[in-house]
Amino acid sequence: MARCAKKLDITRRQTEIDGDELYVVENDDPRWIKTQKELYATFAAVDDIACELVDADLNSITGVTALLKYGLEHVEAGHVWPDISDGEGKDAKHGAWLHFAVRNALEALEKQK
Repeated sequence: MARCAKKLDITRRQTEIDGDELYVVENDDPRWIKTQKELYATFAAVDDIACELVDADLNSITGVTALLKYGLEHVEAGHVWPDISDGEGKDAKHGAWLHFAVRNALEALEKQK
């Protein structure tokens, strides 16, 4: 993306990602729009994987440890977990990935008793 940005005038690369939204400016250079759409799709795929990871069926202390360790290492490496929800509609709970990871880990540990 950096190479593409250097080659294009700033007025032709206004399409951007802001939070969870992709804002496409139709008169941007098609290469820039394509790059932003690919980046947006990558972010969405990473978020989907993060949701699958936090929703994993943890059936051992080893699994709980692995999830929490990975979650912490991810943050300590300077990365950010997405905010997620546990469903849709008015009853859905929204929050940080780490909140749901801890909740899942705690539920798994309680089953071990």
